[in-house]
Amino acid sequence: MRLMLTAAVAALVASPLAADNHAADLETVLAADMRDDDRARDQYRNPAETLEFFQVAPDMTVAEYGPGGGWYTRVLAPYLHSSGKYIAFDQDSDGRTYNSRAQEARAKGWTERFKAEVAEMTGVEADNVTAFEIDEMPEDLAGTVDRVLIFRSMHGLNMGNAADDVLKAARTMLKDDGMVGVVQHRAPEGASYDDYGARQRGYMRKQDVVAIFAANGFELAGESEINANPNDPANWEGGIVPGAATHVVIATVGSLTITLTNPATLASLTIGGPAAAREEIVHTLIVEDDLVLLGDSVIGETGVLVIRDGANVRTEGTLIVSGQVVIENGDLTCFDTATIDGILNWSNGLIDGGGPIVLNGEANLQDDFEKVLS
Repeated sequence: MRLMLTAAVAALVASPLAADNHAADLETVLAADMRDDDRARDQYRNPAETLEFFQVAPDMTVAEYGPGGGWYTRVLAPYLHSSGKYIAFDQDSDGRTYNSRAQEARAKGWTERFKAEVAEMTGVEADNVTAFEIDEMPEDLAGTVDRVLIFRSMHGLNMGNAADDVLKAARTMLKDDGMVGVVQHRAPEGASYDDYGARQRGYMRKQDVVAIFAANGFELAGESEINANPNDPANWEGGIVPGAATHVVIATVGSLTITLTNPATLASLTIGGPAAAREEIVHTLIVEDDLVLLGDSVIGETGVLVIRDGANVRTEGTLIVSGQVVIENGDLTCFDTATIDGILNWSNGLIDGGGPIVLNGEANLQDDFEKVLS
């Protein structure tokens, strides 16, 4: 069985398939109203090109690992609905640890909830969607799947020691000529395993991804740069900082922490998104030098903005916070409305700028340090 890698990292490629005329159908799916909130990411995730590289056809049975918020589900489920079959699968929830009983209950109820969510999101009937955990794989699924797709999840599987179990499940369900397609954020050339293999940064070295698959009986069939971002240094610390024309989105499938140690100006900033359905995911930007946000910016439910070491974050557009803002000896300067519906953790520093500050959420103020609100 073979593996295909694309860079944001890598993809497996099989022998060429016969040409077909399904491109218009995929084009229609990508243009559908249900994807209005997703479409801004198309320029980075390149769904049409990625699925073409993975040789996904509308009459195939395709299994997506860990669909999360459903970005690719909203493409795959309707695309495969008429002639193929969409499957979602995930790890065994009994093998995870949980912060609360509510989190555990939500994790263990995801299969039925996910099918209902797919029906609501895409109009594909819940009975036509298969969702399961790997320890509950339907017996009749073995050897019936054309493609298994893993989007930006290999780092989490690696860190959680779960890759082998998931890939064994993939081998069981795949046809003899089936393939796994992987998109994964790629660590910089020459990176050490200690930095990007043994630590959770949201990135992996290509050779480590390939080795994990090889150990489970797969061979690399091909790779693509479709999703590669030449300006992504895998961590802004000591690397390339996006410029003033860049709309930066930090919202990987798994948790990710980025440290900004150089001054930067961005067109806008989005950190995180809706809270994950089945696991704790956190997207954190630590700002240790001055950051200017020219346009409207959002900190989603999974997002954390940390301002420290005397850094100043200046917002010239609106700022909406559903996640967390942590001010540790730093300044937040708001020239437009800042609405905090999430959590403000404020030890010492300054919040000013003249724009209205609307606090609808939780404020944790540490009394030992000076705070100035002007």
